[in-house]
Amino acid sequence: MHEIRITLDKHFSDANKVRLSFQLVFENPSFLKNVKEIPMDYQLKNGDDEYIDEFIPDTKLMNSDERPIFQSLKLSN
Repeated sequence: MHEIRITLDKHFSDANKVRLSFQLVFENPSFLKNVKEIPMDYQLKNGDDEYIDEFIPDTKLMNSDERPIFQSLKLSN
């Protein structure tokens, strides 16, 4: 098993949107040699503990008209 540390690097929010930037640090990045992308699922709750957005590919989205913010992280050198 490989250790992966995910931290919230930057964030922004106002009354209409939320932007989150994550940093992924791999303890041993050599296993990424042939990896093209890394999927990342998420669920976002408000202060009242209600889900306001999510992307989990094996479940139906809360609102089928909405598109996910992102589906995966593209890797580049």
